[in-house]
Parts: sequence; C-alpha cells; structure tokens
Amino acid sequence: MDKLDVFIRNLKKIFRSKGIITPLTASYEITPFCNLMCKHCYNRYKSTNHLDIELSYKKQIVSTLKQLGVLEVVLCGGEPFIDKDILNVIEHAKSLDLRLIILTNGLLITEEIIVYLKKILDKYDIIQFSIDDIIDDEESTQRNLTLEEKLIVLNNLKKLISIDINVIVNIVPTILNQHYIIKLGKKLIELGVKNIGATPYVPMGGKNADLIKPDYKLLADIHKYLDVYAKSKGINYSGGIEGHVCQSYVEYRKNNSLQQQNKRRVCDAAEFNIHVSYNGNLYPCVFMEKDEFLIGSISDPLEKIKIEMKKMNEKIKVELPSVCLSCELLPLCGGGCPGLIFDRYGTLQEVDPRCRRKNNATSDNC
Repeated sequence: MDKLDVFIRNLKKIFRSKGIITPLTASYEITPFCNLMCKHCYNRYKSTNHLDIELSYKKQIVSTLKQLGVLEVVLCGGEPFIDKDILNVIEHAKSLDLRLIILTNGLLITEEIIVYLKKILDKYDIIQFSIDDIIDDEESTQRNLTLEEKLIVLNNLKKLISIDINVIVNIVPTILNQHYIIKLGKKLIELGVKNIGATPYVPMGGKNADLIKPDYKLLADIHKYLDVYAKSKGINYSGGIEGHVCQSYVEYRKNNSLQQQNKRRVCDAAEFNIHVSYNGNLYPCVFMEKDEFLIGSISDPLEKIKIEMKKMNEKIKVELPSVCLSCELLPLCGGGCPGLIFDRYGTLQEVDPRCRRKNNATSDNC
C-alpha cells in the first residue's frame, strides 16, 4: 500500500463519517471483449452487442471521471489491450494526472506497448497481471493456456519487471488451482515479482458457479504459509488467498464495539466507487452491471450523476438480515457483496451466498 492508497483509504473514512457520497475510484470497461474464456471469470456470463466506440468518447469518459473527483481509474475489460485505442486512453488519463491500474492477462503486451508504458506511467500506476496457473509446464486448468501462451505471459512479466514498472500479480483461487498456489507463489518470487495478491473467487452466474469454489480450510493454511514465506523473501503479499472474511477460516481480530454501528450493508459501490461500461453506462461496480442498478450515463450532467449515485447508494444499503446483525465479523465483512447477492437471489435482502456462518454458524457451504 503506497501513499496514494493510504490517502484514498483515509479520505473514505472521513467522508463516510460525514455522510459524503462521491466517487474516488472508478473502473472503466474499455472493451467487453477478451482473448480468453477463463472458467472463474464473472464476465464469461455476460452477453453484449458491442458497438465500435470512438476514441473521442473514450476520452470523454475519462475526462468526466476526473471532473467527478475520481483519483484512481482501473482499466479493465474484457482484456484492455484488445482495444485499439488503449494507449491513447492511457495517455489521456495520465495527462489528467489520474492514477491508473491496468488489469491484463499479459498475452497481448508487445515490445511497443512496453516501451510506451515505461515512458508514460509513474510510480503510483500499476500493471496487474492475472496469473492463476503454473507458469512453466503445460497444465492450465483455469485459463486454458497453451505452454506457448504461458511463455509469452512469462516473458512480458519479466520485461516489465526489468524496467521497474510497478507490477502486481493477482491470483484467483478456485478448486482448479488450489493445490499448486504455493508452487505458483514461489515461482513468481523467483522471477522477481515484488507484489503478489489474490482476489477471492466471486461465484457469479448462479449455483453452478459454486462447482469450482475452493476448499477454504486449505486456503487458510496456504495463505498463512505464503504470508510467512513472502515476508522471509522481502516480498509484499497483500492477502486474499484465504477468501472473503465471510467464508475464511483465518482468525480475525474482532471489534465488537463497532458491531452495532452497521445496521445496513457497508460497501464502496455507489458510495466511493463507480463503474463505467464500454458504452458509457454507469453502475455501482463491476458486479452490479445490471439494468436494476443503472445510475445513468457518463454523458449526463455531473450534478445529475452525483444525485443518482446517492439514490443508488441508498438502494443498495438495505437493512441487513438478522444473521448479519448478530455476527461478530460484521465490522470487517460489511454484510457481503450486494452484486453477488442480487445475482444469486434476485434481491438485496439475503445473506451473501459465500457466508459459511449463515446456517447456525456451522455450515461449510461457503
């Protein structure tokens, strides 16, 4: 966590205490298309009639985010480097002094792109590589990569590290890769990766998505091991392998004095975060890209966007179920992911489907 991360985190605390709702971070789906079909990805269930968007409109999206007060933009997709205008959009964002986090699978990064990224990005910007499979053999259970494709990703990762671009490798643990996450982590550290993190698997798309959920008892042990191992090597491991707090078997430091403060769900979506789809539609986050949660358009007047964002925040922050209100982990959990809850149940009034405590605190049905 760098100085900008700390600044944004502290700003959120201050604004939340004062009831201020304003976007500080944004994700921008520059393209819905991807060159892979990963088994764990929430976007694999998404259908779209993609239109060719003009560069001028893409720049307008970024400019409007800046005018709204956004400090950090996550460029996502799909795969951002599929988009023909990606470098122009990056250049425009940097001209506005926005912090960029670019999410990529690493396959489409060319020498030209690497030279350009070195020139335009600063020390606060991040290239996040998504790597879930063993790098140096033919097994690829989660991303279905060939060995040749793995080598391309590996070489691009090495090149970016060698020229001191800020790179983070992100892992999504599932049942498909859980048994070699430690091996993967060690290999990444050998390659010179300084920052490793993980995003807990979000089972979007219905109950069938649960078929690849990992063993969270096993992941708790893997998390503890990698945390110690990374520290011994001077590597920053930011956590996440253990899963979301509602499903994790890691022991958390609890603060019961805070428990009664959260009567409603706490989530950055439509409070401090906003998501822009490729066509300029605004949503609370990537997991709520549904008609029911449409905030408006990036072309709307700024004041209207902020008003509609506040209305959406009130819609999302429903009163929590009793099982959540009585949970000692509520101050850390916040009541779960509203996007996932709605995706699974068609309502916001349910408990996060990942929660293993919802059935008398004994169920392992994360």
